[in-house]
Amino acid sequence: ASIDDDGSLVVLGDTNADGVCDVQDVLYLQYKVGDHLDGVELTAAQLDAMDVNLDNDINSVDVSYLVKVLAKKYRFLHEFNAMEEPGVLGLNATVRYVTSELASADDTTVKYEIAVGSDSVNRGMPFSVGTEVDVTQHGVNVSALMSDEGVYEAKAHPMISEYNAGVVIMIETNDALGRTDQFRKVSFYCTALYATCIKLYGAADAFQPFTYVDILSLTPSSTPTISPHPTTSSMPTAPSFAPTSTSSPTAEPSVSLTPTASETPTVTPSTAPSFEPTTPPVDSIYLTLRATMFFEGISVGDFGESHQSSFRGAIVSSSSSITDKSSVTVTDISDVVARRHLLEEDASAGYKTLSLKDQNEEATGFVEPPPLRK
Repeated sequence: ASIDDDGSLVVLGDTNADGVCDVQDVLYLQYKVGDHLDGVELTAAQLDAMDVNLDNDINSVDVSYLVKVLAKKYRFLHEFNAMEEPGVLGLNATVRYVTSELASADDTTVKYEIAVGSDSVNRGMPFSVGTEVDVTQHGVNVSALMSDEGVYEAKAHPMISEYNAGVVIMIETNDALGRTDQFRKVSFYCTALYATCIKLYGAADAFQPFTYVDILSLTPSSTPTISPHPTTSSMPTAPSFAPTSTSSPTAEPSVSLTPTASETPTVTPSTAPSFEPTTPPVDSIYLTLRATMFFEGISVGDFGESHQSSFRGAIVSSSSSITDKSSVTVTDISDVVARRHLLEEDASAGYKTLSLKDQNEEATGFVEPPPLRK
């Protein structure tokens, strides 16, 4: 017996609900088909038991099928499931004896015929589960393998997608000697592989599917899915310490050896001098006043009182230069250095020369200074 979804015990083919499947159930089914059960309230389990070939129609075909199950030539098809996933088509059927016990591979074989296009590459699709794969008039035929007790499975891997593909289930049985014949073969519902179906429908229409499935391949669709947005990290990835080596260097270097100057300077020079002067370069005219006088052996005392104050103020700080914090100009220093001999030979004339120059040559009676000494 089998167990229904609600946990109740179900005996397949038990049309009269007496708990067993026997000849009395065949008679009771005949009463139903002949409308001799009017007024009798049948349960859902009884109606399911009467639809022996699972076509949702209770008729004489069910009576004939039940007779052959009792004769052990046919088996009950209890369940069928299909797995329709991209790249995988799985088919499995659960088959039982007249006693509702699960069938054995020793005396029961299940085959599937899958309809595919006449020129479809799926006629050559591989099977990871199943044997004896053959191309048929309507598609592909495969012998299922028993994956569990009473469960017959086949698994194909489609190369292209095909939709609403018909599936025929064939159940074949053997006698005690392991032999089979046409009376031990039944299909749900018909196939051109069986002569009885060809006689009934003709060769062209002999394929009558039990159900339909979608065959899905792994081939990408014409419309791409939305790409995920890349996620950037706040920290850059670490560069490789070792450069990539190659035995065949390219003609063009990967990094330019000559730096390229920028059109825009990185730091804009300032026009305002800093308080702390930069170190004067060698031979530069911008020597400090202190250094100039030191190198020339001149002291503040060598000048008159009117010049001593400005010179003394200019050399108070070692950071003072000729061009800032001083009233003494570069020309003043040049004149002092060049005319040092005047101070040595005639101090009065030297003072007068510096005094006249200090007044911007506005004094009356200015006399051109003596020539400079090299």
